[in-house]
Amino acid sequence: MWQVRWSIGFELFDALKQFEFKKNPSNFNYPLNYCIGHGLFFTEKIFYDLGGFNEDMHNEDAIFGLELSYNREKIYPIPYFDLADTPNSLKGLHRQKSSWYVGPFHSFKYYRQIVRKKNIVALKERARLLLLTLKLFNHAIYWIAGPSFLVISFLICITEQSIVLLLLFVSEVILFLALPNDHKTFLS
Repeated sequence: MWQVRWSIGFELFDALKQFEFKKNPSNFNYPLNYCIGHGLFFTEKIFYDLGGFNEDMHNEDAIFGLELSYNREKIYPIPYFDLADTPNSLKGLHRQKSSWYVGPFHSFKYYRQIVRKKNIVALKERARLLLLTLKLFNHAIYWIAGPSFLVISFLICITEQSIVLLLLFVSEVILFLALPNDHKTFLS
C-alpha cells in the first residue's frame, strides 16, 4: 500500500502538475518530481547535461530528480505499478526503508553539490533550488512523522476504547494513504 500511495500520491500527481508550467514556464514554484532508479529512462542529452549519475551520493536517483526538476525537465512516471518482493525479515525491511529514507534526508547535501556544480550565484536561482530541496526534504519528515502519528493514534484508540476514536483512526489511515503528498504541505 505504501508504494501504491507513493506512485499515485506523489509520482503521478507531480508529473501531472508539470503540465501546468507549460502555460507559465517562468513560474518560481516548479513541482519537485522524483526519479526512481528501477525503470528509469532518459535521453542521452539529459544524461550528458547532468554529467551522468552522481556517484558521490547514496541515492543517485534522488539528486538526479532534484536536478532535473531544477532544470524544468519533465519527468514522467512509467504508468505501471511495481511487482516487487518485500523483505522477508524485519532487519531486511529496516535496511530497505533506511536506504530509501537517506534519499530525501540528504537533500541539503544535494543542494550544495548542485550549486557548486552549476555555479549558481544568483539569489533567485538559489532560492528556486532551495524550494525544490525543501520539497524533497519534506519526504524525510513524512517518512518519520506520518507513520509515527498513525501509531500514536492507534495506541490512543486502543487505550481509550472509543468507537468514535476508532472511526477517526480508520478515516485518518484512509486519508493518509489516499491524499497526494503535496496536499499535506505548505510547499506545494
